[in-house]
Amino acid sequence: MTLKGLDIQEDCIKAISNESLIFDIKNKEFLEDIENLLLQYFQNFSNDLNGIEFDNFSVEFWFDAGQLIIYPEKDLLDRKPFESEYDLDRLDPYFYLVCEEYRIYFDDLISRKVSDQVSEKEAIDVVPLIRPLNLVL
Repeated sequence: MTLKGLDIQEDCIKAISNESLIFDIKNKEFLEDIENLLLQYFQNFSNDLNGIEFDNFSVEFWFDAGQLIIYPEKDLLDRKPFESEYDLDRLDPYFYLVCEEYRIYFDDLISRKVSDQVSEKEAIDVVPLIRPLNLVL
């Protein structure tokens, strides 16, 4: 297991994986990191999750920070007009995993002052490797 920096806070769990997704989406050590983080998440926040009403879990990947973020989400379709500009509400608790090699890769692009257009193309070229990641909760 390569999960490090596991930090359990009141409303989230965060950790760092030094495993790479960039060239190997089937990286077993990375998948073990996610599995371990999910286990920690549900062990620590099962009471919180059972005490809130949510519709699904949302998964985001912030390429510029190398963060995989998973959080419960509530559909706001029954909201009053002008109450919120969003259709979904992000809820706590959440967790995020910093993909260290991915973050380092994009930090290098930023430090070299690579244009946004080029770095976004890099993200698009790399992110399809992440999309096939299927997690069974």
